[in-house]
Amino acid sequence: MEALRLYLKNYRNIGEMPLDFEKNVNIFIGKNGQGKTNILEALYYFACQKSFRGAKNRELIKWDRDYLEITLDFISGGRDFHAVTRIKKTASRENFLNGVKKRRAGDMIGVFNAVIFAPEHLGLIKDGPSVRRSVIDFSLCQTDGEYFAALEKYKKVLEQKNSFLRASDGRADPDMLAVWNEQLSAPASVIIGRRAKFIEELSEFANSRQLDISGGSEKLSAVYVPSIEADTPGAVYAAMSDKAAAENRAGVSLSGPHRDDMEILINGREAKTFASQGQQRSAVLSLKLSECDMFYKKRGEYPVLLLDDILSELDKSRQSYIVEAIRDRQIFLTCCDEESIEKIENGRRFYIESGAAAGIKEG
Repeated sequence: MEALRLYLKNYRNIGEMPLDFEKNVNIFIGKNGQGKTNILEALYYFACQKSFRGAKNRELIKWDRDYLEITLDFISGGRDFHAVTRIKKTASRENFLNGVKKRRAGDMIGVFNAVIFAPEHLGLIKDGPSVRRSVIDFSLCQTDGEYFAALEKYKKVLEQKNSFLRASDGRADPDMLAVWNEQLSAPASVIIGRRAKFIEELSEFANSRQLDISGGSEKLSAVYVPSIEADTPGAVYAAMSDKAAAENRAGVSLSGPHRDDMEILINGREAKTFASQGQQRSAVLSLKLSECDMFYKKRGEYPVLLLDDILSELDKSRQSYIVEAIRDRQIFLTCCDEESIEKIENGRRFYIESGAAAGIKEG
């Protein structure tokens, strides 16, 4: 997987920016707020058709413009691709792949793959379940079109069900609630089944990484903690139905994949409670690098790796480990100063100021 060039127009604080990339290392250097992370976000958009920062499509458009355009030329599976996305303030979106207009966002998923590692991911273990679910979802959506479709449908129906519960004020029609649960059960069963397999595989890869980082002293495991212990539509529907009375009182849906979690264990003990901060950071590093390993197993090539000012957040030993681990793939990283990337050799360096590339230096 290799990104060749990126063109941004009216994206966040960027008016217009063409960028040609080096096949191994690309570094964006600049003070905070200049647009470095915006570049990584735009690259990642082609992988998942959404912002990894949770922004809505219209929020990506430069404040004084009516639309944005992002274009990416890349190589995937030995083939050349030209992808274009245009988004208008009305939130309408157009996607083109090699000149062919794609009707659905899902048609763009899985062609370009990327893994993002940002400072907020260092809270993956100690933060809430939503952070862990997002990591799982972003990774699965890139390689599993059925999962992406199920997740999109589930979110849409869940929002409608919750609106219905709130409007009912504790007096929801049981038959109508049953209709919503029936519509949720099929996509929920897909999500639950795919997450279970993903986490089982992630655990195997991450344990190997953790043993490597810790010199063999720490075993890491990831355990799926589903809200519903069922993976067939009928069983999911039955489990949701059991919560109907409680949901009516609460005014919100209380069971389903939107309440799933992933527990991280180190040497059999809950990392959130018993692991030191250093052990937690090593575990997160193992988990994020394992995402790349899993992509390689499925696709036969590594995804593009995006590191958003992460090296400055790691100590010297973990910096050294990640630098060694990523030598054989294309990486994009941001930093505020060159001191934090002294271990990175060669590559192309882009100096970003006020949403523009103020200078470029090789090596």
